[in-house]
Amino acid sequence: MPPTLQHIGSDLPAGVEVILSIILALLLAPSLVKALILLFSPRSSSSKSSRPAPTTRSERPFFSIHVATYDEPPELVIATLRSLAEQTSLAGRYEVLILDNNTKDPQRYRPVQQFCQRMGRPFRFFHFDQVAHAKAGALNLGLEEVDQRTTHIITVDADYQVERGFLKRVEELLQESDPSHLQFPQRYRQLGESNAALSNEYDQYFKAFARASQASGEMLLTGTMSVIRLKDLRQAGGWPTGSVTEDAALGLRLLSQGGSGQYVEETWGRGVIPTTLRDLSRQRHRWAAGNAQVLREALHRRQISPATLGQLLAWCQGSLLTFGLALLFSFSPATRGLATITFAVFLAIVILELGLHLATCSGSLSTRMKSLMFRLALLPEGCGGFLNGLLSNKISFIRTPKTLRVADSPQTLDIALAAVSFLLGPLLFLLVGPVALFASCFLSSIFLARIWCATALAGACSGEEETTLTPLSPQLPTPAQKKKAA
Repeated sequence: MPPTLQHIGSDLPAGVEVILSIILALLLAPSLVKALILLFSPRSSSSKSSRPAPTTRSERPFFSIHVATYDEPPELVIATLRSLAEQTSLAGRYEVLILDNNTKDPQRYRPVQQFCQRMGRPFRFFHFDQVAHAKAGALNLGLEEVDQRTTHIITVDADYQVERGFLKRVEELLQESDPSHLQFPQRYRQLGESNAALSNEYDQYFKAFARASQASGEMLLTGTMSVIRLKDLRQAGGWPTGSVTEDAALGLRLLSQGGSGQYVEETWGRGVIPTTLRDLSRQRHRWAAGNAQVLREALHRRQISPATLGQLLAWCQGSLLTFGLALLFSFSPATRGLATITFAVFLAIVILELGLHLATCSGSLSTRMKSLMFRLALLPEGCGGFLNGLLSNKISFIRTPKTLRVADSPQTLDIALAAVSFLLGPLLFLLVGPVALFASCFLSSIFLARIWCATALAGACSGEEETTLTPLSPQLPTPAQKKKAA
C-alpha cells in the first residue's frame, strides 16, 4: 500500500532530526523573512525618513553623470545621451562621462564617440581596454576623470532615457535633505501587455522592499538612476569589486559608515526590459547571486537590519532548496515524516509569498496573474543564484542585452521537464506517497510557467527588430504634465 500521513513519526535518531531541522529552518528563513516584509510593508510611499535631516545645503551641487557601456548598440546609447543633453535647467553644473569598457568592435563605440565630439561639453567619452571587474571597474575609472567641482555622482544605464528636469529635481531633494545617496525606481518603456506584467514583477522590489526602507533611511542602490555623494563614495573605497551587484554592495558600505539612503518614488527615467527568457533568467541569477554575496559580507560585519535584509533577499529563493530535500527525504521511510512536514511548511510559505506578490502588484487582474507567472517561472534562478552567491566568490558578470530583439521560443528542456514531472506524479504517488505527488505537480507548474513566459515574450516581440530602438513608446510625460495630472 502507498505510504500515507501515518508515517509522520520519524525513525531517525534524535540528534540527526535536530540537525536536519536546523538546516531546513535556515533554508526556509529567507522566504519567510520576505513574506513577512511583504505582509507588513507600507502600501503607499512616504519619502520621510525617521533620521533627522541635516542642515540645508548652502552650496549648489555639481553632478557627474556616469554612463558605463559595454558592446551596446550605438543608437541606444545616443538616445540616452540626447535625453541627458536636455537637462538645460542645470546647464554648466553637470557633466556626462561615457565609460566604454572592453568593447572590441569599434563600430559599436565610435558612433557614440563621434556624437560626444559633436556635442562637446558636457559630454566626455572614454574608451578603456582590459578593464577588470566589469561595470564596477569602469565606474572606478570614471571616478579618476570627474570634474574637480563634482559633489555627486549619478549613474544612468546605457538604455535609460531620462526626463527633462531630472537634475533639477535631484537638486531640490538635496536641498531638503542631504543623504549619502538617493535611489529612484527603475521603470521600463515599450511595454506590451506581457512586458507590462514583467515590469510589474520587477516593480515589487520598489513597492515593498524599497518602501520598507524609507522609515529608517536604509535604502541600498540598484545601479541606475542612483545619486551618490562623491566624498562618501571615495570614503567607501570606490565601487566594490567583490560582488556582481556592486550597487547593493556600495549601498551597504555607505550605510555602514554612517550614511543614509533615501528612496524617491518618482519616475524620471525608463529603460529597456529583457525580451527573452534566457536573458531574464541570467539577469535574475546574477541579481540573486550578487545580493547573496553582499549578504555574506553584511552578516560577517554584523551590519544587517530588517530593511537591508529584505532588499538583499528580494530576488533570492533559498526555500526552494528545502523542496528538493523534502522530495529526497520522501523516498526513505525513516525521513518520510520529516519530508511531509518540510514540504507542507515550504508550500505554505511559497503560497503566502506568491499571494502577497499578487496583492502588491498593480494593474488589472490579468496583468497581476501574468506577473505571478513570471515570478513562478524565475524561482529556479532565484534559488540557484542564491546558492551560488553563498558558496562562491567567483561569479561571472553577464551583461543583460539591451536590444529589442525577437524573443526565444520555449526551450525544449523546459517542455521535456514539464512533461516528465507531470507523468511521474501518479507513479511517485504509488511508490512513495502524497508528498511526491504534490512535489511533482509543483515542479510541473514551474516548467509550465517558464513555457508560458517564453511564449508570451516571443509574442510581445514578434515583428520587432533591433532597428526599432529609437522612437520611444510611449512618450515620457514632462514634469508639468505630471503636476497637471496630479
